[in-house]
Amino acid sequence: MDELQPGDKVVEMGAMVRSVTVATGAVSAAVLFLLAKQGPGFCILGFFLGAIAGLIVGAILSRLFYADGKGKVSVVKATPANIPVALSAASKAVICQTACVLIILGSIGRISSWPVAISAAVILNSALGFVIARLSLL
Repeated sequence: MDELQPGDKVVEMGAMVRSVTVATGAVSAAVLFLLAKQGPGFCILGFFLGAIAGLIVGAILSRLFYADGKGKVSVVKATPANIPVALSAASKAVICQTACVLIILGSIGRISSWPVAISAAVILNSALGFVIARLSLL
């Protein structure tokens, strides 16, 4: 891997993880409420609650995986060669956030069909997470 030079574009991995969890939480919660045939008010509420849950999950994951206790964070050079690193980080975020949204909505009884909900959440969150990871390297 190339050494970082002054002026290189970098991606802070914790920030990318937080972006993925907020986006996937918001969108998947709103879509799952829509699939459960809830009203537009519930979908909007789900969007905001999913974003808040994503912010919390993202903060925990970024602190756990991409920061040490001394204020140092993990960065990668923003090049196509680092796509595997970004996708790995996005995958961790997607898995945790998908589980979080499904557990929360399942515990309050808002999921009517588990196979449909799991499939929709996994597909939607994976696609959104991978797009965000790829766009962060541009």
